[in-house]
Amino acid sequence: MDEGAHAIAFAAGFFDDAPDLRAVGVGDFRAGGVARQVGDEGPGETGVVGSYWTRTNNPEIDVVIADTSPVAASIYAVGSIKWRSGSPFDNRDLSDLITHRGQLPGASVDTPLIVVPRSGCTVPAGPRLRIIEPDELVAAWA
Repeated sequence: MDEGAHAIAFAAGFFDDAPDLRAVGVGDFRAGGVARQVGDEGPGETGVVGSYWTRTNNPEIDVVIADTSPVAASIYAVGSIKWRSGSPFDNRDLSDLITHRGQLPGASVDTPLIVVPRSGCTVPAGPRLRIIEPDELVAAWA
């Protein structure tokens, strides 16, 4: 299955009962769909979309948009993917993301946030908080 088809199948929920495949789908989604959606806000032609975690998984950041990999000089945005069924991204999730952003070398309080929720978001979008809904990710692959 090519990357685009995999992402669309993932968005449609085809992997809901297959956690191993679902985990692989998040990688395709993050690197492809998110990069396509952030456009001018993102890494450009030379940047990267990845993730960050420590050996203890604290912090664990699903989306990191940076200038280079594996060591970034500039962090453009950080984000969280919450692919839960029936549970929207909420204030607790936002608080965790803000805390984790503060633990990421190179990120600051001004580093924009990206949220990719499966079941909606109770936190409003704003100038420093971008919400990318599942239909937007699917459209990115179209």
